[in-house]
Amino acid sequence: MDSANTIPGRVWTLSAWLDEMPVGIWAAAVVVLSIAGAFGIIVLLIAVLKSLAPVPRPPRRSEKQYITVEANGQVSKPQPLPCWYDNYVALQDMARKGQIQPEQAYPAANAEVFMTLVVPAYNEENRITGMLEEAVEYLEEQYGHHGTPSKSSTNGSLQASGQQGDPRRGWEIIIVSDGSKDKTVEVVLDFARTHQLNKPAPTPKGPWNKNSKPTNILPGTIRVVQLEENRGKGGAVIHGMRHARGSYVVFADADGASRFGDLGGLVQGCERAKDRQGRAVAVGSRAHMVGTEAVVKRSVLRNTLMRGFHLCIWLLTTYKVSLIRDTQCGFKLFSRPALPYIVPFMHSEGWIFDVEMLMLAESASIPMVEVPIGWQEVKGSKLNVVKDSIGMAVGLAMLRILWGAGSHVVECSELRRDRDLLKAVRHSLLSIPHPGRYLMADKGALKRALPSTPDCRPPGEAFCGEIIELHVGTNEAPGRIFRAHKDLLNFYSGYSQAATNGKFVEAEKGRVDLATDDIETVQDFVTWLYTREVPGGSDEEANYDRLGKLWIWADLRDIPLLANMVIDAIRGEIVRARTLPAGQIRFIWENTAAGSKLRAMTAMLYGTFGYGESTSKEGAEHNWVADAMWEVLKVMWERQRGGITETPTVEELSEMNLCDYHFHEEGVKCPKKG
Repeated sequence: MDSANTIPGRVWTLSAWLDEMPVGIWAAAVVVLSIAGAFGIIVLLIAVLKSLAPVPRPPRRSEKQYITVEANGQVSKPQPLPCWYDNYVALQDMARKGQIQPEQAYPAANAEVFMTLVVPAYNEENRITGMLEEAVEYLEEQYGHHGTPSKSSTNGSLQASGQQGDPRRGWEIIIVSDGSKDKTVEVVLDFARTHQLNKPAPTPKGPWNKNSKPTNILPGTIRVVQLEENRGKGGAVIHGMRHARGSYVVFADADGASRFGDLGGLVQGCERAKDRQGRAVAVGSRAHMVGTEAVVKRSVLRNTLMRGFHLCIWLLTTYKVSLIRDTQCGFKLFSRPALPYIVPFMHSEGWIFDVEMLMLAESASIPMVEVPIGWQEVKGSKLNVVKDSIGMAVGLAMLRILWGAGSHVVECSELRRDRDLLKAVRHSLLSIPHPGRYLMADKGALKRALPSTPDCRPPGEAFCGEIIELHVGTNEAPGRIFRAHKDLLNFYSGYSQAATNGKFVEAEKGRVDLATDDIETVQDFVTWLYTREVPGGSDEEANYDRLGKLWIWADLRDIPLLANMVIDAIRGEIVRARTLPAGQIRFIWENTAAGSKLRAMTAMLYGTFGYGESTSKEGAEHNWVADAMWEVLKVMWERQRGGITETPTVEELSEMNLCDYHFHEEGVKCPKKG
């Protein structure tokens, strides 16, 4: 048979075969094709999102230089800008190569002045002088050569102060001309020239201070950086923040709409909010002005768009950012230790950059505080209400999508924690087998000391790399399977290092099993692992049971930092609630391993009441320890006071040093009691 007859015959045979195919096979084929199509769409969508993700261009050579007005009134030649960011990048590279410890790669370079003001300016020749008049008056009065030095700590902790420097006075203004086409640069330089110390300054005319006195400034305090082309407000702000020298860095709009005298409130807010690393962000807020003349006089369209944008913020941002009532106010203050956790990871350069900064701050667990400020409308705004509002909404949606897809922040970093990751982690319960085989046995062989203070941080890759599969429950009592990051576990836990790196089945199979540990306790550990937070009690009752179990668990799993933080948290709960269930110490005694530090400490405290180690358990079983932990704290306090037996106050207990009851890295000693 020739080919002309053969092909139609084959087509007819195939058609008949398809007609006779069972319905079930047809349905299965449709499902498979649908899944394949959906998968292809998802892959395509991810590729499109990655291509749309904003990627800031690197700064050009001329943009890493500044000009200023010298003492003789002449404009200086371009000079290189100090750049803590370049130093940070170099330290991160050294840490990745193992040349320095990871925790040494986080601090920004030492501060040289107390306050840095970054001002993005695009064609602002007509408005910037008013803002500068009020800014230099306040900065010089508060932090200048004849001002009063700050009396508060600038970095929040002794270690942070030692690393970052602690200047109590001095200020600088960095004007970032964002590709301006007008005379913005000339106007700023002329302002600096007419305000030199050896010249009579003109009477200021700012949006707020109508009766201000002329202010003279030191040469070089105002620096001008010129971007070769417009990058957007966010790009200009971030560029300036990379070169800031201050213990605090604030950015403000060039129009002077925000009352500069309220900067002191932002500083106070940061001081109150700082964590142990000295990190904090203070957000200037206009939310209190809703209903005032400044807002009511706006057009209905503008107020409607503003409310719509705030709704988008509430719906699309991470949890803590959604609680901030005014994310877009151009007056925000950052402590210097917070900068490396935000600036290196910024992508947005348009109007939406404020939201990204706050989301990054939340993801790094940096405290944020909202502070009311004065604000007024200033003519000459370049904001196109309709066009830019739509653009901001689209940008916010894109930011949210990219953030959730993991495409927005591409770096693998401990810094990029956010609420979405925490949600996943809380469903990713870490489970480690009972420590019978290698309980603390190889601690001396560990490559590095385990961290015992909150200042220790995991390496930058701690949120990337290998995932450990974690199995909870037994065949008789089925549980769940979860996942966690191996590097992060091993950074804090000596036991985890032994389990996953040694010659054990866990390391071989890439999984660990747990049958007996309390699920809630391990869940609390996982939450701490990614947030550095331990469970607290409610207003009605303290949370001693969960804290006690977590304390014991940290001891068994060789996690000194967690154990120390739980000890402090228990003390805090006792000071707050003043009572403790009598069975709590008995529970600790019966469940800690023989020879562990917790049991030894418990025995010592029992011995204070006249009971030795052999009788302590019996005494506990006879319930002699009613409200025992309160008595224990009294004894600890008395020992630190040299045996003085008067009853301590709650305030004295809250300030009591618990160092002797902490776990420490080898060689660390508690300070001697004075």
